[in-house]
Amino acid sequence: MGVVASVIALLLALINFSRFRDPLYPPVIHSGVWFIVMSAYELMRPSVIDIPFSGHLIFLGGLVAFSTGAFVSSYGMRTPSFEPPEKLEKPARAVGDLLLTVSAVGLALFTVRALSLASSGPFDNFLVNIRFVTGGNNLMDVDPLDSFGPTAYLVPLSVIVIGLQFFLIDEVRGRWRYYLSILLALAYAVLATGRTYLMIIALVILGLNLISRKMRAARGLALFSGASAALFIVMGLALGKIAGFTGEQVLEQVQIYTLNALGAFGQHIQTARTFEWGVNVFRTPLILAHFIGIDVAVPELVKEYRYVPLPTNVYTFYRPYFDDFGYVGTMVAALLAGYGHGYVYRKACRGSSRAMLAYALLLYPLIMQFFQDQYFSLFSSWVQYTFWILLGFAGAREFIFVPRLDAARSPRLSGP
Repeated sequence: MGVVASVIALLLALINFSRFRDPLYPPVIHSGVWFIVMSAYELMRPSVIDIPFSGHLIFLGGLVAFSTGAFVSSYGMRTPSFEPPEKLEKPARAVGDLLLTVSAVGLALFTVRALSLASSGPFDNFLVNIRFVTGGNNLMDVDPLDSFGPTAYLVPLSVIVIGLQFFLIDEVRGRWRYYLSILLALAYAVLATGRTYLMIIALVILGLNLISRKMRAARGLALFSGASAALFIVMGLALGKIAGFTGEQVLEQVQIYTLNALGAFGQHIQTARTFEWGVNVFRTPLILAHFIGIDVAVPELVKEYRYVPLPTNVYTFYRPYFDDFGYVGTMVAALLAGYGHGYVYRKACRGSSRAMLAYALLLYPLIMQFFQDQYFSLFSSWVQYTFWILLGFAGAREFIFVPRLDAARSPRLSGP
């Protein structure tokens, strides 16, 4: 069944690509990622457990539902132009530079907090101490930013500042503020010891260049693949998750972080359980209710470990929706996710700078669906991203976009 599921995923990717001949169309990315992961899972046999038929059914149903949602939200859309847009919304320069200054000054406070956290750890490694003290020792558990207090809100801000400065680049201002915003965001991410934040930064930079058609899709794919591999290995070594640079250790980590979630979810859905009716999906509102004194149970973000056969506590995008609403919940979640991604893509292709930044941000949960839900699990982060985008584009104005000489001229993955 796994081979059949992989073939169907590939066919869906090709069908979705044929609609606009645009590799940036979300269902193309969605189906393509699932094809790669499911194919890799089959190639890793017998070192991974079998996925039950019901698991494959959810994965395939989710692919169809996501594609359907995106089709509906982009219905009637013309084939997008593959040239850089002539006009874009430009953030107010004063707002963009103010937020850049806040990000720069705030980094000092964030660093002081990081040093304080690291000093209370038992290890010699600075980053490992931070990770240990903040509770970030499992695969995807407590958000390390929880221990940074109010300064944690500066991390999402630093990411949005990259996008604002991207749209503020012109011949007069140059690019130094844009590069500074990237360095600041990277500093926050490293101190937070989260590969999640580094991945988001990489995808925002890449996504903005792709959706604004300043970079070819083939080049973007190559850059993302290389950056992801380097990021995975370097941060793994820095945090002590890869004791040495050996092929076996790297392969084991790759299996844990890219394949095990599929097997764990397949094993999970075979366990009899009753529906939890939104407790997992709406965990963030429950946390707020608990914070103001309402006696409600808040589910743990950290899930139990399963051995498939390597240990993992991540269960793909589908687990919270399955736990709350069963098979129907997984399909509705995929349908709504596809609709949202398709809507943002449509607005971005029309030249909305806000939508372009949102598209780049949403690449992260889209690509990580095979690993874990990053929509409602990061709900508070998405609220912050939305706030900073709205603030950043307050007073936005239209400007003439000057394309780069190497701007993409073909929608094809390997075109000239």
